[in-house]
Amino acid sequence: MNAPLVAIIGRPNVGKSTLFNRVLKRRQAVTADVPGTTRDRTYALADWNGRPFFIADTGGYLEDAKGDIDPKVRAQAEAAMAEADVIVLVTDSQVGLQDVDTRLASMLRRSGRPVIHVVNKVDHEAAELEATSHSRLGLGEPMYVAAESGRRIGDLLDVIVAALPASDAVEDETKVRVTVVGRPNVGKSSIVNSLLGTERIVVSPVPGTTRDSVDTELDYAGRRITLVDTAGLRRRSRVEEDIEYFTTLRTLQALRRSQVAIFVIEAHENITTQDEHIAAQIIESGKGMVLAVNKWDLLAEEDHKKADRFKKELEYRAPFVRFVPVVYVCALSGRNVTKLLDRALEVHQEMTKRVPTSELNDFLAEVLEKRPPPAVHGKPVRIYYITQPQAGPARFIMFCSHPELVPDSYCRFVQNQIRERWSFEGVPVVVSVRPRGGSKA
Repeated sequence: MNAPLVAIIGRPNVGKSTLFNRVLKRRQAVTADVPGTTRDRTYALADWNGRPFFIADTGGYLEDAKGDIDPKVRAQAEAAMAEADVIVLVTDSQVGLQDVDTRLASMLRRSGRPVIHVVNKVDHEAAELEATSHSRLGLGEPMYVAAESGRRIGDLLDVIVAALPASDAVEDETKVRVTVVGRPNVGKSSIVNSLLGTERIVVSPVPGTTRDSVDTELDYAGRRITLVDTAGLRRRSRVEEDIEYFTTLRTLQALRRSQVAIFVIEAHENITTQDEHIAAQIIESGKGMVLAVNKWDLLAEEDHKKADRFKKELEYRAPFVRFVPVVYVCALSGRNVTKLLDRALEVHQEMTKRVPTSELNDFLAEVLEKRPPPAVHGKPVRIYYITQPQAGPARFIMFCSHPELVPDSYCRFVQNQIRERWSFEGVPVVVSVRPRGGSKA
Protein backbone atom coordinates (compact mmCIF):
# COMPACT_ATOMS: atom_id res chain seq x y z
CA MET A 1 0.00 0.00 0.00
CA ASN A 2 1.32 3.45 -0.89
CA ALA A 3 0.32 5.93 1.81
CA PRO A 4 -0.13 9.41 0.27
CA LEU A 5 1.67 12.48 1.58
CA VAL A 6 0.03 15.49 3.26
CA ALA A 7 2.29 18.51 3.76
CA ILE A 8 1.58 21.31 6.23
CA ILE A 9 3.01 24.66 5.12
CA GLY A 10 2.63 28.31 6.09
CA ARG A 11 4.36 31.26 7.70
CA PRO A 12 6.40 30.77 10.88
CA ASN A 13 4.50 30.57 14.16
CA VAL A 14 1.03 29.98 12.73
CA GLY A 15 0.74 26.64 14.56
CA LYS A 16 1.89 24.12 11.95
CA SER A 17 3.78 21.94 14.41
CA THR A 18 0.93 22.10 16.92
CA LEU A 19 -1.46 20.93 14.19
CA PHE A 20 0.99 18.16 13.22
CA ASN A 21 1.13 16.96 16.84
CA ARG A 22 -2.64 17.16 17.21
CA VAL A 23 -3.19 14.97 14.14
CA LEU A 24 -0.74 12.40 15.51
CA LYS A 25 -2.19 12.67 19.03
CA ARG A 26 1.32 12.92 20.40
CA ARG A 27 3.97 15.58 20.91
CA GLN A 28 6.42 14.70 18.15
CA ALA A 29 7.37 18.09 16.67
CA VAL A 30 9.09 20.65 18.89
CA THR A 31 6.73 23.58 19.40
CA ALA A 32 7.57 26.99 20.83
CA ASP A 33 6.19 30.50 20.56
CA VAL A 34 9.22 31.62 18.55
CA PRO A 35 9.17 32.04 14.76
CA GLY A 36 11.35 29.57 12.89
CA THR A 37 11.44 26.82 15.54
CA THR A 38 10.81 24.08 12.96
CA ARG A 39 13.84 24.20 10.67
CA ASP A 40 14.12 20.55 9.74
CA ARG A 41 11.23 18.62 8.29
CA THR A 42 9.34 16.12 10.41
CA TYR A 43 7.10 13.36 9.12
CA ALA A 44 5.10 10.50 10.53
CA LEU A 45 2.50 7.95 9.49
CA ALA A 46 -1.00 9.01 10.55
CA ASP A 47 -4.36 7.27 10.28
CA TRP A 48 -7.91 8.58 10.23
CA ASN A 49 -10.89 6.23 10.06
CA GLY A 50 -8.72 3.44 8.68
CA ARG A 51 -7.05 5.56 5.97
CA PRO A 52 -3.28 5.82 6.47
CA PHE A 53 -1.26 8.77 5.18
CA PHE A 54 2.10 10.38 5.79
CA ILE A 55 1.94 13.88 7.25
CA ALA A 56 4.89 16.28 6.99
CA ASP A 57 5.59 19.35 9.08
CA THR A 58 7.74 21.98 7.37
CA GLY A 59 9.60 25.06 8.45
CA GLY A 60 7.91 28.44 8.16
CA TYR A 61 7.70 29.98 4.71
CA LEU A 62 9.49 33.33 4.52
CA GLU A 63 9.95 35.43 1.38
CA ASP A 64 12.80 37.89 1.02
CA ALA A 65 14.22 36.48 4.22
CA LYS A 66 17.67 37.38 5.48
CA GLY A 67 20.14 35.00 7.03
CA ASP A 68 21.31 31.51 6.10
CA ILE A 69 18.41 29.44 7.32
CA ASP A 70 15.37 31.14 5.78
CA PRO A 71 16.09 30.37 2.10
CA LYS A 72 16.44 26.69 3.05
CA VAL A 73 13.16 26.70 4.93
CA ARG A 74 11.46 28.36 1.96
CA ALA A 75 12.86 25.67 -0.34
CA GLN A 76 11.46 22.98 1.96
CA ALA A 77 7.98 24.40 1.52
CA GLU A 78 8.46 24.60 -2.25
CA ALA A 79 9.56 20.96 -2.27
CA ALA A 80 6.40 20.11 -0.34
CA MET A 81 4.31 21.77 -3.06
CA ALA A 82 6.06 19.64 -5.68
CA GLU A 83 5.89 16.32 -3.84
CA ALA A 84 2.76 16.31 -1.66
CA ASP A 85 -0.54 14.74 -2.68
CA VAL A 86 -2.47 17.21 -0.51
CA ILE A 87 -1.25 20.56 0.88
CA VAL A 88 -2.57 22.13 4.07
CA LEU A 89 -1.94 25.88 4.17
CA VAL A 90 -2.15 27.28 7.71
CA THR A 91 -2.82 30.93 8.50
CA ASP A 92 -3.15 32.65 11.88
CA SER A 93 -6.52 34.16 12.86
CA GLN A 94 -4.96 36.22 15.65
CA VAL A 95 -2.38 37.92 13.45
CA GLY A 96 -4.53 38.19 10.32
CA LEU A 97 -3.51 37.76 6.69
CA GLN A 98 -0.02 38.85 5.70
CA ASP A 99 1.37 39.65 2.24
CA VAL A 100 3.35 36.41 2.28
CA ASP A 101 0.09 34.46 2.86
CA THR A 102 -1.34 35.98 -0.30
CA ARG A 103 1.76 35.24 -2.37
CA LEU A 104 1.91 31.69 -1.02
CA ALA A 105 -1.75 31.11 -1.88
CA SER A 106 -1.10 32.32 -5.41
CA MET A 107 1.73 29.78 -5.77
CA LEU A 108 -0.51 27.02 -4.43
CA ARG A 109 -3.29 27.78 -6.89
CA ARG A 110 -0.78 27.24 -9.70
CA SER A 111 0.63 24.03 -8.17
CA GLY A 112 -2.25 21.84 -9.35
CA ARG A 113 -2.32 20.11 -5.95
CA PRO A 114 -5.42 19.88 -3.74
CA VAL A 115 -5.08 22.65 -1.15
CA ILE A 116 -6.94 22.88 2.15
CA HIS A 117 -6.84 26.31 3.79
CA VAL A 118 -6.78 26.08 7.58
CA VAL A 119 -7.27 29.16 9.76
CA ASN A 120 -5.73 28.27 13.11
CA LYS A 121 -6.24 29.62 16.64
CA VAL A 122 -10.01 29.94 16.22
CA ASP A 123 -11.21 28.90 19.66
CA HIS A 124 -14.96 29.58 19.36
CA GLU A 125 -17.69 30.38 16.83
CA ALA A 126 -17.52 34.13 17.40
CA ALA A 127 -13.84 34.03 16.41
CA GLU A 128 -14.84 32.42 13.10
CA LEU A 129 -16.83 35.53 12.16
CA GLU A 130 -13.81 37.68 12.96
CA ALA A 131 -11.59 35.52 10.74
CA THR A 132 -13.76 35.46 7.58
CA SER A 133 -11.31 37.83 5.87
CA HIS A 134 -9.01 34.82 5.39
CA SER A 135 -11.36 33.52 2.68
CA ARG A 136 -9.91 36.25 0.41
CA LEU A 137 -7.04 33.89 -0.40
CA GLY A 138 -9.28 32.17 -2.96
CA LEU A 139 -8.59 28.62 -1.86
CA GLY A 140 -12.19 27.76 -1.09
CA GLU A 141 -13.96 28.02 2.24
CA PRO A 142 -11.35 27.80 5.01
CA MET A 143 -11.48 25.31 7.86
CA TYR A 144 -11.51 27.19 11.17
CA VAL A 145 -9.72 25.16 13.83
CA ALA A 146 -7.82 25.47 17.09
CA ALA A 147 -4.92 23.01 16.98
CA GLU A 148 -3.96 23.69 20.59
CA SER A 149 -7.34 22.63 22.01
CA GLY A 150 -8.28 20.23 19.21
CA ARG A 151 -11.36 22.19 18.10
CA ARG A 152 -12.71 20.86 14.76
CA ILE A 153 -9.62 18.75 14.08
CA GLY A 154 -11.85 15.74 13.35
CA ASP A 155 -13.73 17.78 10.73
CA LEU A 156 -10.41 18.82 9.19
CA LEU A 157 -9.23 15.21 9.02
CA ASP A 158 -12.47 14.24 7.26
CA VAL A 159 -11.72 16.88 4.61
CA ILE A 160 -8.07 15.79 4.28
CA VAL A 161 -8.99 12.12 3.79
CA ALA A 162 -11.65 13.06 1.23
CA ALA A 163 -8.97 14.96 -0.76
CA LEU A 164 -6.47 12.08 -0.78
CA PRO A 165 -5.98 10.17 -4.03
CA ALA A 166 -7.87 6.90 -4.36
CA SER A 167 -6.33 3.93 -2.57
CA ASP A 168 -4.17 1.63 -4.65
CA ALA A 169 -6.09 -1.23 -6.17
CA VAL A 170 -5.34 -4.63 -4.74
CA GLU A 171 -2.26 -5.84 -6.57
CA ASP A 172 -2.07 -9.15 -8.36
CA GLU A 173 -1.01 -11.71 -5.76
CA THR A 174 1.22 -13.40 -8.34
CA LYS A 175 3.23 -10.20 -8.80
CA VAL A 176 6.37 -9.68 -6.73
CA ARG A 177 7.31 -6.11 -5.80
CA VAL A 178 11.07 -5.66 -5.34
CA THR A 179 12.55 -2.33 -4.22
CA VAL A 180 16.24 -1.50 -4.67
CA VAL A 181 17.55 0.56 -1.74
CA GLY A 182 20.86 1.74 -0.36
CA ARG A 183 23.04 4.76 0.23
CA PRO A 184 23.39 7.33 -2.57
CA ASN A 185 25.83 6.44 -5.33
CA VAL A 186 26.33 2.74 -4.53
CA GLY A 187 25.08 1.66 -7.97
CA LYS A 188 21.36 1.04 -7.47
CA SER A 189 20.31 2.50 -10.83
CA SER A 190 23.19 0.70 -12.56
CA ILE A 191 21.95 -2.61 -11.17
CA VAL A 192 18.40 -1.87 -12.35
CA ASN A 193 19.65 -0.85 -15.79
CA SER A 194 21.72 -4.01 -16.04
CA LEU A 195 18.68 -6.10 -15.17
CA LEU A 196 16.54 -4.34 -17.72
CA GLY A 197 19.23 -4.47 -20.37
CA THR A 198 18.59 -0.88 -21.37
CA GLU A 199 19.22 2.67 -20.16
CA ARG A 200 15.67 3.11 -18.86
CA ILE A 201 16.91 5.05 -15.81
CA VAL A 202 19.47 7.87 -15.81
CA VAL A 203 22.75 6.74 -14.26
CA SER A 204 25.25 9.27 -13.00
CA PRO A 205 28.27 9.22 -10.67
CA VAL A 206 26.82 12.27 -8.89
CA PRO A 207 25.02 11.26 -5.64
CA GLY A 208 21.31 12.03 -5.65
CA THR A 209 20.56 11.65 -9.38
CA THR A 210 17.50 9.47 -8.72
CA ARG A 211 15.20 11.75 -6.74
CA ASP A 212 12.03 9.69 -6.81
CA SER A 213 11.05 6.06 -7.05
CA VAL A 214 10.85 4.61 -10.56
CA ASP A 215 8.71 1.52 -11.18
CA THR A 216 9.41 -0.91 -14.04
CA GLU A 217 7.67 -4.20 -14.68
CA LEU A 218 9.44 -7.21 -16.14
CA ASP A 219 8.87 -10.92 -16.64
CA TYR A 220 11.50 -13.21 -15.14
CA ALA A 221 11.51 -16.97 -14.56
CA GLY A 222 7.80 -17.09 -15.26
CA ARG A 223 7.01 -14.42 -12.65
CA ARG A 224 5.86 -10.83 -13.04
CA ILE A 225 8.13 -8.51 -11.06
CA THR A 226 7.70 -4.82 -10.33
CA LEU A 227 11.22 -3.46 -9.89
CA VAL A 228 11.54 -0.14 -8.07
CA ASP A 229 14.67 2.00 -8.22
CA THR A 230 14.86 4.55 -5.41
CA ALA A 231 16.87 7.54 -4.39
CA GLY A 232 19.60 6.91 -1.82
CA LEU A 233 18.67 6.70 1.83
CA ARG A 234 20.68 8.86 4.20
CA ARG A 235 20.65 9.06 7.97
CA ARG A 236 18.21 11.70 9.20
CA SER A 237 21.03 13.85 10.56
CA ARG A 238 22.59 13.88 7.09
CA VAL A 239 19.42 14.83 5.20
CA GLU A 240 20.49 18.40 4.58
CA GLU A 241 19.46 19.28 1.04
CA ASP A 242 15.93 20.64 0.91
CA ILE A 243 14.65 18.19 -1.69
CA GLU A 244 16.31 15.22 0.03
CA TYR A 245 13.81 15.17 2.88
CA PHE A 246 10.97 14.39 0.50
CA THR A 247 13.20 12.07 -1.53
CA THR A 248 13.87 10.05 1.63
CA LEU A 249 10.16 9.95 2.43
CA ARG A 250 9.31 8.70 -1.08
CA THR A 251 11.95 5.99 -0.72
CA LEU A 252 10.46 4.86 2.59
CA GLN A 253 7.03 4.84 0.96
CA ALA A 254 8.37 2.63 -1.85
CA LEU A 255 9.92 0.28 0.72
CA ARG A 256 6.64 0.08 2.62
CA ARG A 257 4.84 -1.01 -0.57
CA SER A 258 7.38 -3.70 -1.44
CA GLN A 259 7.68 -7.32 -0.39
CA VAL A 260 11.43 -7.74 -0.88
CA ALA A 261 14.26 -5.20 -0.75
CA ILE A 262 17.51 -5.59 -2.66
CA PHE A 263 19.89 -3.74 -0.35
CA VAL A 264 22.98 -2.50 -2.20
CA ILE A 265 26.35 -1.82 -0.55
CA GLU A 266 29.81 -1.22 -2.04
CA ALA A 267 32.42 -3.96 -1.84
CA HIS A 268 35.36 -1.71 -1.10
CA GLU A 269 33.58 -0.09 1.85
CA ASN A 270 32.28 -3.33 3.35
CA ILE A 271 29.30 -2.23 5.50
CA THR A 272 29.12 1.24 7.02
CA THR A 273 27.21 2.57 10.01
CA GLN A 274 24.84 4.24 7.57
CA ASP A 275 24.27 0.86 5.87
CA GLU A 276 23.41 -0.66 9.24
CA HIS A 277 20.74 2.02 9.77
CA ILE A 278 19.23 1.26 6.36
CA ALA A 279 19.20 -2.48 7.08
CA ALA A 280 17.41 -1.77 10.35
CA GLN A 281 14.75 0.19 8.45
CA ILE A 282 14.20 -2.75 6.09
CA ILE A 283 13.92 -5.23 8.97
CA GLU A 284 11.66 -2.96 11.02
CA SER A 285 9.43 -2.58 7.96
CA GLY A 286 9.03 -6.36 7.93
CA LYS A 287 10.39 -6.77 4.41
CA GLY A 288 12.41 -9.58 2.94
CA MET A 289 16.01 -8.72 2.10
CA VAL A 290 18.71 -9.67 -0.38
CA LEU A 291 22.14 -8.07 0.12
CA ALA A 292 23.88 -7.01 -3.10
CA VAL A 293 27.61 -6.36 -2.76
CA ASN A 294 28.30 -4.17 -5.78
CA LYS A 295 31.65 -3.43 -7.50
CA TRP A 296 32.93 -6.85 -6.43
CA ASP A 297 35.21 -6.90 -9.47
CA LEU A 298 37.35 -4.30 -7.72
CA LEU A 299 38.20 -6.80 -4.98
CA ALA A 300 38.19 -10.27 -6.46
CA GLU A 301 37.60 -12.27 -9.60
CA GLU A 302 35.90 -15.60 -8.85
CA ASP A 303 37.69 -15.70 -5.50
CA HIS A 304 35.35 -17.80 -3.36
CA LYS A 305 37.71 -17.76 -0.38
CA LYS A 306 37.71 -13.96 -0.43
CA ALA A 307 33.90 -14.00 -0.63
CA ASP A 308 33.77 -16.25 2.45
CA ARG A 309 36.14 -13.97 4.35
CA PHE A 310 34.15 -10.93 3.25
CA LYS A 311 30.86 -12.42 4.49
CA LYS A 312 32.38 -13.41 7.84
CA GLU A 313 33.51 -9.82 8.29
CA LEU A 314 30.03 -8.65 7.30
CA GLU A 315 28.44 -10.97 9.86
CA TYR A 316 30.84 -9.74 12.55
CA ARG A 317 29.94 -6.11 11.92
CA ALA A 318 26.24 -6.68 11.13
CA PRO A 319 24.77 -9.89 12.62
CA PHE A 320 21.59 -9.57 10.51
CA VAL A 321 23.66 -10.71 7.50
CA ARG A 322 23.62 -14.27 8.87
CA PHE A 323 20.02 -14.76 7.70
CA VAL A 324 20.24 -12.72 4.48
CA PRO A 325 21.35 -14.13 1.11
CA VAL A 326 24.40 -12.27 -0.20
CA VAL A 327 25.09 -11.84 -3.93
CA TYR A 328 28.40 -10.43 -5.19
CA VAL A 329 27.75 -8.40 -8.34
CA CYS A 330 29.26 -5.96 -10.78
CA ALA A 331 26.51 -3.73 -12.13
CA LEU A 332 28.62 -2.28 -14.96
CA SER A 333 29.54 -5.66 -16.44
CA GLY A 334 26.26 -7.32 -15.48
CA ARG A 335 28.05 -10.04 -13.54
CA ASN A 336 25.66 -11.98 -11.27
CA VAL A 337 22.91 -9.35 -11.43
CA THR A 338 20.22 -11.83 -12.47
CA LYS A 339 21.08 -13.84 -9.36
CA LEU A 340 19.59 -10.93 -7.41
CA LEU A 341 16.19 -11.68 -8.92
CA ASP A 342 16.65 -15.41 -8.28
CA ARG A 343 17.35 -14.72 -4.62
CA ALA A 344 14.54 -12.14 -4.39
CA LEU A 345 12.03 -14.70 -5.66
CA GLU A 346 13.36 -17.28 -3.18
CA VAL A 347 13.03 -14.78 -0.32
CA HIS A 348 9.50 -13.94 -1.49
CA GLN A 349 8.68 -17.64 -1.29
CA GLU A 350 10.11 -17.74 2.24
CA MET A 351 7.90 -14.73 3.12
CA THR A 352 4.81 -16.88 2.52
CA LYS A 353 6.01 -19.83 4.63
CA ARG A 354 3.78 -20.96 7.51
CA VAL A 355 4.65 -23.69 9.99
CA PRO A 356 1.73 -25.87 11.19
CA THR A 357 0.90 -25.36 14.87
CA SER A 358 1.32 -29.05 15.66
CA GLU A 359 4.82 -29.03 14.16
CA LEU A 360 5.64 -25.84 16.04
CA ASN A 361 4.65 -27.33 19.37
CA ASP A 362 6.69 -30.47 18.80
CA PHE A 363 9.57 -28.09 18.13
CA LEU A 364 8.79 -26.10 21.31
CA ALA A 365 8.94 -29.24 23.41
CA GLU A 366 12.46 -29.93 22.10
CA VAL A 367 13.52 -26.33 22.79
CA LEU A 368 12.16 -26.38 26.34
CA GLU A 369 13.98 -29.62 27.03
CA LYS A 370 17.19 -28.16 25.69
CA ARG A 371 16.86 -24.79 27.44
CA PRO A 372 13.81 -23.79 29.49
CA PRO A 373 13.23 -20.09 30.23
CA PRO A 374 15.10 -18.87 33.32
CA ALA A 375 13.30 -18.48 36.63
CA VAL A 376 13.23 -14.95 38.00
CA HIS A 377 13.52 -14.50 41.80
CA GLY A 378 12.65 -18.16 42.13
CA LYS A 379 9.47 -17.81 40.10
CA PRO A 380 9.40 -20.30 37.19
CA VAL A 381 7.91 -19.43 33.79
CA ARG A 382 5.83 -22.07 32.07
CA ILE A 383 5.44 -21.85 28.28
CA TYR A 384 2.29 -23.66 27.15
CA TYR A 385 2.30 -23.45 23.36
CA ILE A 386 3.48 -21.46 20.34
CA THR A 387 1.68 -20.32 17.16
CA GLN A 388 2.53 -18.48 13.96
CA PRO A 389 -0.28 -15.96 13.37
CA GLN A 390 1.45 -14.20 10.47
CA ALA A 391 3.79 -14.78 7.55
CA GLY A 392 5.89 -12.12 5.81
CA PRO A 393 7.35 -11.21 8.28
CA ALA A 394 7.22 -14.45 10.22
CA ARG A 395 5.66 -13.73 13.61
CA PHE A 396 5.52 -16.31 16.40
CA ILE A 397 3.78 -15.98 19.75
CA MET A 398 4.60 -18.07 22.82
CA PHE A 399 1.81 -18.22 25.38
CA CYS A 400 3.09 -18.54 28.92
CA SER A 401 2.36 -18.05 32.61
CA HIS A 402 4.42 -14.90 33.29
CA PRO A 403 5.32 -13.17 30.00
CA GLU A 404 6.74 -10.17 31.83
CA LEU A 405 9.47 -12.44 33.26
CA VAL A 406 10.64 -13.81 29.90
CA PRO A 407 13.85 -11.95 28.94
CA ASP A 408 14.40 -10.68 25.42
CA SER A 409 17.46 -12.93 25.23
CA TYR A 410 15.24 -16.01 25.51
CA CYS A 411 13.00 -14.79 22.68
CA ARG A 412 16.14 -14.31 20.57
CA PHE A 413 17.24 -17.85 21.45
CA VAL A 414 13.90 -19.26 20.27
CA GLN A 415 14.14 -17.06 17.16
CA ASN A 416 17.54 -18.55 16.32
CA GLN A 417 16.23 -22.06 16.91
CA ILE A 418 13.36 -21.37 14.50
CA ARG A 419 15.85 -20.24 11.85
CA GLU A 420 17.96 -23.35 12.35
CA ARG A 421 14.89 -25.53 11.84
CA TRP A 422 12.99 -23.69 9.06
CA SER A 423 15.53 -21.17 7.71
CA PHE A 424 13.27 -18.23 6.74
CA GLU A 425 16.26 -16.95 4.76
CA GLY A 426 16.07 -13.22 4.15
CA VAL A 427 12.86 -12.87 6.18
CA PRO A 428 12.48 -11.04 9.52
CA VAL A 429 11.47 -13.43 12.30
CA VAL A 430 9.75 -11.97 15.37
CA VAL A 431 9.13 -13.97 18.55
CA SER A 432 6.97 -12.45 21.31
CA VAL A 433 5.23 -13.67 24.45
CA ARG A 434 1.69 -13.34 25.76
CA PRO A 435 -0.22 -14.65 28.75
CA ARG A 436 -2.36 -17.69 28.15
CA GLY A 437 -5.83 -16.45 27.29
CA GLY A 438 -4.72 -14.20 24.41
CA SER A 439 -4.55 -10.72 25.95
CA LYS A 440 -1.48 -8.95 24.77
CA ALA A 441 1.38 -8.71 27.20
